[in-house]
Amino acid sequence: MLLKEYINIVNGYPFNANNLNFNYKNIPVIKIKELKNNKVLFTDETQYAAMDSRLSNFVIKKGDIIVALTGNPPSKTNKDALVGRASIYSYNKNAYLNQRICKVSSNSSKLLNKYLYYFLINDNTLIKLSNMCTGSANQANISSNDIQNLDIILPDVSVQQHIVDTIGSVDDLIEKNEEIIRKLNKYAEKIYNLYLLNKFDNNLMMGECTNIVTGKLNANASSINGKYKFFTCSRNDSYINNYSFDCEAIILSGNGEIEVKYYKGKFDAYQRTYVLCPENSFFLFLQELKKQIDTLKKSSQGSVIKFITKGMIEQIEIGINKNSNIFNEKLKHIYHYILKVNKENDILK
Repeated sequence: MLLKEYINIVNGYPFNANNLNFNYKNIPVIKIKELKNNKVLFTDETQYAAMDSRLSNFVIKKGDIIVALTGNPPSKTNKDALVGRASIYSYNKNAYLNQRICKVSSNSSKLLNKYLYYFLINDNTLIKLSNMCTGSANQANISSNDIQNLDIILPDVSVQQHIVDTIGSVDDLIEKNEEIIRKLNKYAEKIYNLYLLNKFDNNLMMGECTNIVTGKLNANASSINGKYKFFTCSRNDSYINNYSFDCEAIILSGNGEIEVKYYKGKFDAYQRTYVLCPENSFFLFLQELKKQIDTLKKSSQGSVIKFITKGMIEQIEIGINKNSNIFNEKLKHIYHYILKVNKENDILK
């Protein structure tokens, strides 16, 4: 059955950049870059537009499904950048739909909207849809017609509901785990702030206790069904079939969505991603890097693509005293538990 028999599609509105601002009291405008991990994720870079009754057709509400009509071609397998990826809008506040993304919704009693969402985020659907793309190696495009011409198997609505409930219970567990991780990160931040109230005997610099290395791979080395983590400069992780590292490491993306991650195990890394393994005070350095991330972003170099240099990382320093090992161990236990919960979510996903 062709999907077009059961859905409506609304393409986004071409907002003029001059009409967008950063006033969060206005209506957020959903752009392609906000479609991450099958969700809409607003950031400090999200732009807003004033309410306008003429744009009522482009209003997005909680539970709406959005598909990216522009993105990477399938040869670049980072799922969070692929053309054709679908996301669900989960905010209570309404938003506007920008150009080159579209809203897809069921118009039939034979198709549940949540079942439609799970169909669109399925890897097989994503691969099929992205393979319909046209355009260049750096920017691929699909049309709403491509979505309409997808084949879908439609079981009875009662079966659809059972599938939705089953997958939904897993999604609920993932969300609970993500909330645990958020709380643990806050707790780690609180412990480190208490540590900073100490008087320190001396300082230890990152460059004094670790070799600073980067990955060697291009971003398109990732594989959707890969076995190992592949850290790139995206906020969300990719996967790969081989690994170059097997260690406990601080992962720092050198450009793009610059942020700090922690991982222990087998993994690989993009060529602009730093892999740090401090021999001393590992978790104190991890927390200090997180604390310094905004400073690193502001200090990043480059006229078009901002990037962090090795020298900047070498200069990161922490205070050291007789309590350092105690606080480092406290942070270690927290991050080992965060890693455990993250791995549970990886299995659930």
